[in-house]
Amino acid sequence: MAVTGRARALYQRIADDLRAQITDGSLQPGDRLPTEAEIAARWETTRSTAVQGLKLLVNEGLIVSERPRGYFVRSRQPMVYRPQAEFHKRPLSPEMDQFITQLAEEGREASQHIEVQVEAPPRKIRERLQLGEDELVVVRKRVRYIDGVPYNSNDSYFPLALVQGSAIMHPGDIARGANAVMSELGHEQVRALDEFHIRMPTPEEADRLQLGPGTPVAVHLCTGYTREGDPVRAVSNVLPGDRHVITYERSREQLGTHPTIRPAMQDDLETVVRLWEHAAAWLREEGVDQWQYPPRVERIEANIAAGECWIIDVDNAPVATITVD
Repeated sequence: MAVTGRARALYQRIADDLRAQITDGSLQPGDRLPTEAEIAARWETTRSTAVQGLKLLVNEGLIVSERPRGYFVRSRQPMVYRPQAEFHKRPLSPEMDQFITQLAEEGREASQHIEVQVEAPPRKIRERLQLGEDELVVVRKRVRYIDGVPYNSNDSYFPLALVQGSAIMHPGDIARGANAVMSELGHEQVRALDEFHIRMPTPEEADRLQLGPGTPVAVHLCTGYTREGDPVRAVSNVLPGDRHVITYERSREQLGTHPTIRPAMQDDLETVVRLWEHAAAWLREEGVDQWQYPPRVERIEANIAAGECWIIDVDNAPVATITVD
């Protein structure tokens, strides 16, 4: 039954039954489904109704039609996509890059096709690179293949004014990486802004990546910035949903090991109060009764004025306060 309580049409129930078999593993990737005639006979309906149910699953990306052989459960062998790997060290050989190295480690055969063009950037790229209407970009267009199947596209855009005449203009793999070339040109990327947009592919994307019906894509837009905050590279990765697992690795940033102690100034009053409140909350959780009262702001202000209060900074961030009263 549907959520509305209305009975589902027969073709929908046919799709529900097959979907459940795929979900619980009764039908495995690569398995052949019953024929249209067999489904029609089982459900005592017409062949066209059976086809309607099968088309639902095709559009959902669960099965594929391989006429005249029939319908098969879609096989999926996703690659692990790691956006944070961009700043890792690269192998220094012209035939290998991070993508190829990663897949080789997984026992799969990887290849890529690269084209380089000078063109007017699309709006989303112009905005991220903060370019004027008439400014051009160099775009390195790459399609990456695994076992001969196009798995994703990777288009890197650079302001033409920054990379004219550099290795970025040459079609082919850059052994040391585009980031290294940008550093040599005086535009080192030290941080990146990642955006993910989940949608259905455009006709061009579907053709380029040979996508079947019902295959959504994740579009990873990455903008690279210099230490001064200038955007110098924008990358658009199109990742078919049936071929990728997006994996991020995160860790809690550790404080530095060289704290500094400085006298608190009147401008630090709010900071000292917040540090005091944070410490008091922790002590209350530990059952220390004398920390049940709120901070006495006027007393802290007097301590600061008397030179009796200090702040401990780590990496220029206040982490603790000391008061000698």
